[in-house]
Amino acid sequence: MKNTKNFNFTVVKMALLVISFTLILGTYTTSESAQPVPANVLRLTEPLTIPCSKGIRTQVDFWIDIFAKYNSYESVIHDNRYLDIVFSVVDAKELGANTTELEKEAVESEIEKYKVILDSLQKKTNSGQANFTKEEKQVYKLYETVSGNNKFIEAKERIRSQRGQRDRFREALSRCTLYMKDMEKIFKENGLPVEITRLPFLESLFNISAVSSAGASGLWQFTKSTGKIYMTIDEYIDERFDPIKSTKAAARFIKSNYNSLDSWALALTAYNHGTAGMKNAIAQTGTTDIKYIIDNYKGKGFGFASRNFYAEFMAVLEISHNYQYFFDDIIFQRPQPYDTIYIKSPVKLDAFTKSCSADFGQIVELNPALTEAVLNSELALPVGFELKVPAGTAKTAASTCMAYIEGKEKIR
Repeated sequence: MKNTKNFNFTVVKMALLVISFTLILGTYTTSESAQPVPANVLRLTEPLTIPCSKGIRTQVDFWIDIFAKYNSYESVIHDNRYLDIVFSVVDAKELGANTTELEKEAVESEIEKYKVILDSLQKKTNSGQANFTKEEKQVYKLYETVSGNNKFIEAKERIRSQRGQRDRFREALSRCTLYMKDMEKIFKENGLPVEITRLPFLESLFNISAVSSAGASGLWQFTKSTGKIYMTIDEYIDERFDPIKSTKAAARFIKSNYNSLDSWALALTAYNHGTAGMKNAIAQTGTTDIKYIIDNYKGKGFGFASRNFYAEFMAVLEISHNYQYFFDDIIFQRPQPYDTIYIKSPVKLDAFTKSCSADFGQIVELNPALTEAVLNSELALPVGFELKVPAGTAKTAASTCMAYIEGKEKIR
């Protein structure tokens, strides 16, 4: 009889402790089990909503080469207006330029070389000379279809370099499958073209930790000012680094752009140039035709990046849809299953990880929105936060956390 009473008391005590822990952590949900990534994971099965303007085919082909032909140690020297005019490619590896500074010097030297050639061509054509050097003949031929009496001297001011991205794009393809399924679902739920989920290839190469020199952050490269309109950004959380929360924000933002501009090409360009900027472009050019705007709009800030943003998007869309043509042996990463715990009371991360024997590195990886102050346990996990933990962790959290609840080591 004595043993029965002790057993009953222990059961009641455990039940109370589990209830107490539930008040701290709340309920939990479990993600779908990670499935093998199918070979055709990036192939779009529905007709494209966003057409590729025939007028920008030259630009699209240039960007396909940048993303799928040239590597990051190769710099393409080209005309920034006529993208089919490529002067040369500087291969840093081939030159032995094994530092950023040496590579920069090599690129600048190559650009200067072609400026001298263009300057010479302009002088010789103006004076009616035809005694071109071999290199001058090659450059002259590049501009045969370009009109204008001063075309060479004008071209001299348009020479720029573009670093290749093939090796980095391959890595982006590999990791995009960590988030793509959820991203496509979010865009479908918002009534948006699913192909726009390929935009992060441009923005961050699917690196959720990416931060630009201007402070734009995360998968979708939101600035803090724009991000705060759609997400939580404070001392505890920066949802720009959360691939799911930021994708939901991007869907809302892009939908707003489209509602204002009534054109997917313009809405996408507005992602780079701003909605107000594109409205100004329409007002100044008197058209919504993206090709005409690209060729003729001279608005402030509408430079090379903005002019090419739509073409770049169409290039990455084409590459990702037909990635097997451009890349061999892509090993796609697959998302890992996880549990989600809803925090009901403040709890510091170090105490939580000890209580349920969760791997701290996995917690950090699963919750990229948490700030350093929370990760270092200077601040507690905020109430209402949906904490992702390794699959199976939440199921055992109540029993493994008993020591803390009983007061052996108080959770603060």
